[in-house]
Amino acid sequence: MAGYADDFSKSNSAIAAENAGLMTASAVARLIGHGATAAGVKAVLEPGEWHHTSKMYNCTDYFDLDTAQEESAEEGRDLIAEITAASKPAPAVRYRADVEWLEWSGSRKHPRAMECSAENIEVEEKGDWYIFHFADGTTKRKHQDSTGTFVSRL
Repeated sequence: MAGYADDFSKSNSAIAAENAGLMTASAVARLIGHGATAAGVKAVLEPGEWHHTSKMYNCTDYFDLDTAQEESAEEGRDLIAEITAASKPAPAVRYRADVEWLEWSGSRKHPRAMECSAENIEVEEKGDWYIFHFADGTTKRKHQDSTGTFVSRL
């Protein structure tokens, strides 16, 4: 069953898992509704298995919602309420900091990184993102896990 389908969007194993009733985190969130997000699903549920997706061979977790609901009912928990609660974003936090980040240019095959920095600027943490607010009114958004991004609170 190894290999990829014709359009390279999912491996044959991923397609077989979906046919067996397993779902990605975003599919579970869509099914639940009520403001549930993929991040909330990942925070509450353990993936049953993973499969390759996309032409870049990404590893995608697959979840068995039916089994998870049965287990949570046995433990006396409301799984959907727990996922919905975990999906609510944390409030944004603002502070002043010195920051360093990389600006990428070039191509995927020949990337170039330029080191940038700013001192004593306002930084907003919103979810998994930093938002840098510069004195001239511009902003820069960087993921907290991005390579070369460092924030030093003052």
